[in-house]
Amino acid sequence: MSDIPEPPAVAGERWLTPGVRGIGAASLLADIGHEVPTSLLPSLLTSTLGAPAAALGTEQIERFDRARLHFAVSA
Repeated sequence: MSDIPEPPAVAGERWLTPGVRGIGAASLLADIGHEVPTSLLPSLLTSTLGAPAAALGTEQIERFDRARLHFAVSA
């Protein structure tokens, strides 16, 4: 069938190597670096800079309203 031999199973072999940890940390920081500014942008534009809600565009207005409603309900 296959000419590729399977690697021998090593007792106690760990999958969480320094390389895996590094890639995981980089992925986490990239996600945080993207998600945090994306979620805070509507608030920054409308509250801090005083831009009208129309400056956000329709999709951003809907997201901002849902976020405001979520925080109002959970508070």
